[in-house]
Amino acid sequence: MDIKQLDKALSGKPFFFSAIHDYTLKDDHIQGLGLYEEDMVHLRTMIPEDWVFIETRRNPENDFLRIKIVKRN
Repeated sequence: MDIKQLDKALSGKPFFFSAIHDYTLKDDHIQGLGLYEEDMVHLRTMIPEDWVFIETRRNPENDFLRIKIVKRN
């Protein structure tokens, strides 16, 4: 899966994330994606293991996360 396919997966069912509103699409990674932990668990099932999820921030009150998704070398 390349970065364009990853972007397409994020914008499709069941998430409908938008690169304009929900995350920043870089040349080789997704930055600043905001989602709840339970959604991240589901998203991991849709994305191949060569993409790594890095938690950059967490709201301890409601488990809302900001993550980066980067391709493992």
